[in-house]
Amino acid sequence: LGTGLSGIALLPLLGLLQETVRGAGLASEVALGHSTPPVALLQVLIPDLFGPLSDPVQTFWGQAFFPRLPYFLSLYLGPLVLALAFAGLPELPRRVRVAVVVLGLLGVWFALGKAGGLAPLLMPLLRLVRYPSKSWLLPYLAVTLCAGLGAAALFTGRRWQRFALACLGLAAASSLMAAGYGYGAE
Repeated sequence: LGTGLSGIALLPLLGLLQETVRGAGLASEVALGHSTPPVALLQVLIPDLFGPLSDPVQTFWGQAFFPRLPYFLSLYLGPLVLALAFAGLPELPRRVRVAVVVLGLLGVWFALGKAGGLAPLLMPLLRLVRYPSKSWLLPYLAVTLCAGLGAAALFTGRRWQRFALACLGLAAASSLMAAGYGYGAE
């Protein structure tokens, strides 16, 4: 019923959309220019990787990777959210868990644009998706769903061992990255 009622408004708009720049789709070079470079994946764990978010326009040093400010100024999730998501993943039924993980990974793969190889293949089919970096919403949805389930599991006394294992692994990874980048050096 809802789809039928919304169709009354959406069908004329879809007809108009084809006559706009967005409906025609952007050139592949323009759309793929807003991809996420692989080095930006580190930003999931390292806050302010491309400069402080308090003043992103003046202090953004990521010009080497982005032709202009990226679609998302930060991809930071942090170790706590990732550990909660790792703890909550087994709370999903197996089929749903596989679907959530696969869709999350496909979102990251598509966001990488030319570097990932998936976006150039799919952009002609997904003309309404202007920039591959928008697909970051899929892995964020997967992570937040699992993090919520992880928090609920910890609250009821389950999954503490899995949460602690994830915290240790992420702390080690963060320490190695910090050491590699010279953070904390006087």
